[in-house]
Amino acid sequence: AARIIVRVAEDEGARLVLAARREGALNQVAASLRPGTEAIVIPTDVGDEEAVKNLVDQALQRFGTIDVLVNNAGYGAFAPITDLSAEKFDDILRVNLRGVFLCTKYVLPHFYQKQAGSVVTVSSLAGKHGFSNGAAYCASKFGVMGLMESVFHEARSHNVRVITLTPG
Repeated sequence: AARIIVRVAEDEGARLVLAARREGALNQVAASLRPGTEAIVIPTDVGDEEAVKNLVDQALQRFGTIDVLVNNAGYGAFAPITDLSAEKFDDILRVNLRGVFLCTKYVLPHFYQKQAGSVVTVSSLAGKHGFSNGAAYCASKFGVMGLMESVFHEARSHNVRVITLTPG
């Protein structure tokens, strides 16, 4: 999904800020961009508040503005709940839910100031329907759905669009 999002943004002429935990994967995406596409790579753990603040600050320093935030970071571990460690559960929620919260929290003030912007969040059908062996993933995606519905109601008065996609 990330590569498709990058391609669509690139086709629109967007300047890109590529962020993820794995710098090697980010560099591969950056290397695949068409010549002339402006992009910066910022290794970021979206569950780490200071890292997210740094990400937003660097994006604004480099490009002067942010027009679209795409919350797409996430992963899952699938096992019966009795086999799922508390640490794995916490980490899935830290990345999938806290990451969306932090990125949205630190980009919205910029959008509110300029009275424009779009927050696009990739959730999942797992945010609407639970399934066996998906307790942590489904919990994180149900949380994303509630979080972004609340953000939708808060942001609309600031002319900020909030879109949540549920592929699956």
